[in-house]
Amino acid sequence: MEYSNYGFTLLGYAVGVIFGEGYWNAMDDFLSNELGLKNSYTGTSPEKNLHGFSKRNKNCGNYVFDKSPNIPSGEGDISATAEDLLAYAQMNMHEEKPYFALCHKKHASAQSMLASLLVKASGADEIDMGLGWMLYRSNNRIMWHSGDSDSFSSYLGFDKDKKVAAIVLSNYKMNTPKIGVSILESLRNRTV
Repeated sequence: MEYSNYGFTLLGYAVGVIFGEGYWNAMDDFLSNELGLKNSYTGTSPEKNLHGFSKRNKNCGNYVFDKSPNIPSGEGDISATAEDLLAYAQMNMHEEKPYFALCHKKHASAQSMLASLLVKASGADEIDMGLGWMLYRSNNRIMWHSGDSDSFSSYLGFDKDKKVAAIVLSNYKMNTPKIGVSILESLRNRTV
């Protein structure tokens, strides 16, 4: 398994071509109409998004994505609220759409340099890979994904059996996977 932002860029471009709308419109339509996430959208909005800050506390503003070529960046370019992310976690935990089960299935063992970095960053045990989800090797019912840029970091993780989820969003680059795994483990230990 080798996680590839370039691969996700190609996938996003292919989806846009297949739907005939380009990536940005196809993804906005999917988020809003298919998933019902009304506060999630591609790109950023100066009115809605917080500014990001560097490790030296420099205001970095927001990324401005060029939507004209209809090619996404490898990060997916999606802005979402914590409320929408919790709704998305719930959809995944209950597999409300048939394609969620396919995404949750183990497709590869993580044995790359990047996988080692993800494990170290998160503090999690060894991981396997679903479609876009990292899976705990010891319990493939616990999954997560994280992302970061120069001044933004995020984590979403959930346990399908215990029905708990953890979200960490930051407008400052930090180790959100480690924080998120700690919160998720705490929530898992509190449920019966």
